[in-house]
Amino acid sequence: MIVAAELTGFLHVKCYAHTLNLASQRALKLPAVARLLGRVRRLTGYFHRSATGLHALEKKQKLLELLERRLITDVSTRWNSAYDMVERFLEQQPAITAALLSPKVRKCEKEINTFTESDISNAEELVKTMKPVKEGVVRLEQEELSEDETAEEEEAPQGPPPAKRTCALADLLGDTFGVVREAPEKSFFDQAEEEIKKYTEAAPLPLSGNPLDWWKGHHSEYPLLAKLAKRYLCVPGTSVSAERVFSNAGDIVTAQRSNLTPEHVDQLLFLHKNLNIPKH
Repeated sequence: MIVAAELTGFLHVKCYAHTLNLASQRALKLPAVARLLGRVRRLTGYFHRSATGLHALEKKQKLLELLERRLITDVSTRWNSAYDMVERFLEQQPAITAALLSPKVRKCEKEINTFTESDISNAEELVKTMKPVKEGVVRLEQEELSEDETAEEEEAPQGPPPAKRTCALADLLGDTFGVVREAPEKSFFDQAEEEIKKYTEAAPLPLSGNPLDWWKGHHSEYPLLAKLAKRYLCVPGTSVSAERVFSNAGDIVTAQRSNLTPEHVDQLLFLHKNLNIPKH
């Protein structure tokens, strides 16, 4: 996609979800965070490979009346798995501490140390910081998939109206949104200059609002900008859907199925993407 934008001379706007992913990956590489994740990773790895440790952990979970769930080890290519790992660690931390202090575990594994109060506080801060980002990314993908379902709910004549859903962008950026934007540089054409000035002085649309509905009601006020809105607002802010198509194609065209014709590949991709069509 980057090469295609360069060859055509278009400005490449990066995928919003991918940008959040890169920012989260960079945050996880901070020295203090990396050290904490390394310690938790060694701990979860021990309970995964040690039958003695796992038995002690399950025993302490029952004794402390905690959810009997196994610990999670993160995957380097998925930043959200680090969040899941630390969150599960905090959930099971009382049982983990008790298990590590049991005589059998201390005898078998001497390199695993218990965590201090400072370590626990740092883990809690990490989860608190990462939670809005993870939920925002997940909900951005879910909102794309649930647009059709929401429209059907709103059009249904029976039953109470569907509950109003919050906006993922509002959850992520709500505290920082609303900063007054600087006026753009003056245009050579007076009409365009006046239109842009009027637009920048207008009240910003809430993050939960629909830009297409706003432009439908204001296109007569901004005839020049409305043409640009029609051209560019149709472009999705994330490339997740496009990248899924490439992933699906890689699952279909394998070494064992290398004789598939391009026409058959197109047909299989079409059927895969349209397998679950909502019933009207």
